[in-house]
Amino acid sequence: MVRRCTELALVFAVSLAACSPGHVPSSPPLIVSLSDQACIDASTTPLLPRDDSIPVDKPVLAGGTVRSGDFSLAIWLYCDPSLSGTDPNGQSFSEIQHLGFRYEWEYLGAYTEVSTTTTSIVNGEQINQSGGGPTLGLGDTETTTGEWRTPDLVAVEAILAGKPVEFAVTVMAPDPVAGAKLTVSFESSPNGYVITKAELSASEVQTK
Repeated sequence: MVRRCTELALVFAVSLAACSPGHVPSSPPLIVSLSDQACIDASTTPLLPRDDSIPVDKPVLAGGTVRSGDFSLAIWLYCDPSLSGTDPNGQSFSEIQHLGFRYEWEYLGAYTEVSTTTTSIVNGEQINQSGGGPTLGLGDTETTTGEWRTPDLVAVEAILAGKPVEFAVTVMAPDPVAGAKLTVSFESSPNGYVITKAELSASEVQTK
């Protein structure tokens, strides 16, 4: 079994610095934060599985697992009080304060000689891309966990406009072979935002 793990913040920071420095806001961003109550109420929800990137319990706020092509693919949004930074270039900054993002996939098909690329997109803007290969075998996995942000803070814009936020993950080899999307609605409360609705679905992909 091959396990490929990626820290979202590091990958995205490199991509942002190399490809789109003009997108980094020169003024402090609008701050959208989860309500304290959102994390307290999550004490009875499932917890993310612990690994090197998740050494302590993190309660899940939305997400799940779906089958897509020859993959089992999961998207999770979770509560992490440490994600409270206000500097968009800092490692503790998430576009929605205290909200972490994680995806996981496991390959369930036959051995094949192919490289994969996994892309994460929020409301049309890429937040992460990782790759692996040159082979893919039964039980191979990939996981990305951490803080996140879009180049133009489109998730904040959507929330302030009362619109949903869509988190989409696609595995390509080189065409899309697996995908899932998690559509989440947020509602303002006296001390921040809470998730009021979440819908997870598999994406239509090419199958061999």
